[in-house]
Amino acid sequence: ARAANGEETEVEFSEDDLIILAGDAWNQFINDKHPGLRVHAPAHAFSVPADAPGLHRVWYGMMQLPPADAMSGKEGHGPTFAKLRQSIIEATAQIADSALGLGCSGGLQARELMEMSCEANQIHCWHSCMVFTDTVNTEVCKAKGMEVKCMSQFGQVYRDEDGHGDYWPECSNATEFITPRPTVEQPTGACDGFQALIDDASYSKRKQLANDTYLLWKVVGDEVKCKMVTKGIVGWLGFGTANIGGKNNGMNGASVVMGLNDLKVGMTINEYRIDDSKTAFRWWKTPLTSTNVKSKEMVATGCFSTMTFQTKAIGEVALNMTGTNYMLWALSKQANPTTDFGGYAPYHTGVSGGAPEGWSRWTSQLGRRSLRRRPWGLLTLAAKPCYGRPSWQLLRRP
Repeated sequence: ARAANGEETEVEFSEDDLIILAGDAWNQFINDKHPGLRVHAPAHAFSVPADAPGLHRVWYGMMQLPPADAMSGKEGHGPTFAKLRQSIIEATAQIADSALGLGCSGGLQARELMEMSCEANQIHCWHSCMVFTDTVNTEVCKAKGMEVKCMSQFGQVYRDEDGHGDYWPECSNATEFITPRPTVEQPTGACDGFQALIDDASYSKRKQLANDTYLLWKVVGDEVKCKMVTKGIVGWLGFGTANIGGKNNGMNGASVVMGLNDLKVGMTINEYRIDDSKTAFRWWKTPLTSTNVKSKEMVATGCFSTMTFQTKAIGEVALNMTGTNYMLWALSKQANPTTDFGGYAPYHTGVSGGAPEGWSRWTSQLGRRSLRRRPWGLLTLAAKPCYGRPSWQLLRRP
């Protein structure tokens, strides 16, 4: 959802929450006419994880129309709503733009509610109006024989239908629109040996993070040895300590271990610190210089992927071997990461079984097995480190 100051955040709900969102009509007819606290009508979006088979979004809604004799317009000087509705009905056959815009928020049209009009010093980019800079504006780009365009790091032009991603204004003459990155080819048929991985007796603890994703761990002296196991081939796997109070459910600012399945470089496992405000991998792609993590191994072959490591700290965050740790885990099967194009790793994706998308936060004790699951949770381990949209997950709020 987008706050009144323009900041975009992921919103966390429980299964039995009742959510009430104010619409643009509140802005048009109530906020400007009544003193006191203004109620924000947030722009919001929802997407079903692309690689979660069997998961569907079911939506039911009912629109309460104003009385037929109610006057439209901010000041109540427009036509009645009965007249508006009749004009829209009559216009559907002719597709009359002026009529199709009647009754819509902010002067938009009924068929294109996501369009917006930006100021002269802005460009419509990634569903918002981004302000020109000293190095990217109409005059500077024109002097270079280019135009200001909304671009991806792959040199492709963004359109509204391209959805979520990492886009910004650039001087460019590019004409190619956004195309999806090559997907990670997934195996089909039975996955022999997967159950044996989960039942590995060398680990004393195990937890099902999602339908086909598991965490195995054991305490080794003052360290913890962890193994993430998931069915299918990943682009990357991630696990780390949540940044309590940080943006996006503690994802921003988190210290994590990530295993990358880079087709050019090969399998790598390193420690990273996610940027405090920016989520795209290119902003925090440089591995930390710490040497906490050892016995590292990543496997993505056959029909499963695993990441194994042993440590007593991740980045500058030491694991609490006697108390509680707030951890995160995540993975993506969307595409393979690459060091090219400024560094890229696909956004976290959901996993089969409908697990939440994003870095998932969980909570527990390292020496205990049971974990209480909540949507968008945090994996806290008090003698077992682990963490779960990059998606990381939260079991119990700190």
